[in-house]
Amino acid sequence: MGAVRREDLTEGKDWPILRSAQELDCDGKNPVSGSMCVLGYHQGYHRDDVGVQWLDDGDLARPDWLGW
Repeated sequence: MGAVRREDLTEGKDWPILRSAQELDCDGKNPVSGSMCVLGYHQGYHRDDVGVQWLDDGDLARPDWLGW
């Protein structure tokens, strides 16, 4: 048996396109101003376009998710 060449493994196939977490949207919404988070998908504090930071507990802490 011979060695497997890289060309044989990728022939006819494109490499997958990888995306960073910052390219995905964050669904964080500032509870005071209603501004959306601009950081991309992340964990921790959110930040809007004017620099205000806030921390939430995810969807369960959002009044709009609860229908209030």
